[in-house]
Amino acid sequence: MIFMKRFILFCCLLGSFLQVNALTTIEGVFREKDSTKTTIFLKEMTIAGLRREPVSITETITGQSTFRLSLDLKRAAFFQLYIVRGTGNEKFSFSIPLYVLPDGKIQLSIISNGPRRLRCDAQSGLDINNLAIITQQERYNKLMLDKWEHPPTDQASAMAYLQQFDQIADSISQFPGLDPLVHKFIRFWSVDAYSSSLFQFYPSKQNFPDSFFSLPPAKIKYSKDPFMTIFPGNVQNIVNQLNVATGLHPFSGRKTLEQIDKQIHLLKKQIKSVQITDPVIELLLNAYISRYKVGDSFNSDRITFNKLTSTLVDKAKRRMLMSTFNNLEYTIKGAGLPPVSFQDATGSKSSLEQFKGKYLLLDIWASWCVPCCKMMPVFQQLEREYEGKPITFVGLSVDGDSSKWVTRMSELNMHGYQLWDNSGTFMKYLNINAIPHYLLYSPDGKLLNYNMGSPESPEFKRILDQAIQ
Repeated sequence: MIFMKRFILFCCLLGSFLQVNALTTIEGVFREKDSTKTTIFLKEMTIAGLRREPVSITETITGQSTFRLSLDLKRAAFFQLYIVRGTGNEKFSFSIPLYVLPDGKIQLSIISNGPRRLRCDAQSGLDINNLAIITQQERYNKLMLDKWEHPPTDQASAMAYLQQFDQIADSISQFPGLDPLVHKFIRFWSVDAYSSSLFQFYPSKQNFPDSFFSLPPAKIKYSKDPFMTIFPGNVQNIVNQLNVATGLHPFSGRKTLEQIDKQIHLLKKQIKSVQITDPVIELLLNAYISRYKVGDSFNSDRITFNKLTSTLVDKAKRRMLMSTFNNLEYTIKGAGLPPVSFQDATGSKSSLEQFKGKYLLLDIWASWCVPCCKMMPVFQQLEREYEGKPITFVGLSVDGDSSKWVTRMSELNMHGYQLWDNSGTFMKYLNINAIPHYLLYSPDGKLLNYNMGSPESPEFKRILDQAIQ
């Protein structure tokens, strides 16, 4: 009897242990075999302000028709599953949202949906929650495809198109046995889809009144709920609304600090949740930095900018934005070399200080950048032409993977000084948003030309000749 009690207790403890440590699995089958490389990436969809990193997992397969992702999940969560297939110009992607439970198992059947297109078979035995979500996505995709093939021609047909996002959500919400959180997701998704699609009609603004581009009152309450931030495009949608409300084009990027101040004031008046306002303000200020052109007003702009960062509740983000703006002084003519260390082809640490004493021409590039690689032979030829003159040519890679940098250098037969900025810090200091990018420094390490243009142009050589003569 005692033995039986102990045995039962052991089984209970063992069962409890197994339950706690069981893994959630997501399995997928590709109906059509494909020999190309396929990357499967799963990332948690989180509400803004989360004090932890979103759960994510990646798997790469080649020539296999199945995949299996396992994760230790503590709570129910929404995830976005991305599937990227092919390489180079033949690469295409597909994604679906999923509702994942701890210790759960989801089985997906991925089928072809035309050339370079995939879809998830919603009839493949999915649980009711994911069946509802995937059905909603399929209907939204079809709706948007129909709109692209047969664009609405007037305000009435445009509004009818937008209202279908709600109608589809109403239909999906009727699925029996839906988890309340999934029901909420479906409703908020319809508002996000409506908002994202709304400004596609903005080129027709001459035919539509301004009121058309404002969210209906019934949807505004959703935009104020932090749950809406689970959708990646929500912050940009709010910025678009602020642009229209302040008399700008919805996709206006270049704004004055006064315009941003006005938008932040309006945002704070309409939305009280810090989980929403902080990401919107951060986006507004980062966009300003990325398009900022340093001039005589830099110091006064810096004072105003720093005041605007004080509207952020997150102090760490405040400091980061102020630091990023301060770094813009490295883009001013006469600015010194930024304090950044690099790695050379041998793996040793290096810095730009070692090149003082001669003019320094920097080529910012990456192995994945097609224009960069096309210009590399031109850059290398220039280096040979200026051999013996007081100038050093340096290639600075911003690749995320050193092996790709090394491989591309070999393929392009690159010579001379080659450095690798594995953190991308140099581009942040110099506010460089596109590559290739060429900079010229003086022998004492002062910036002479922030953007040299194309090495193929006569102006490029003229600047070099004028500097070193």
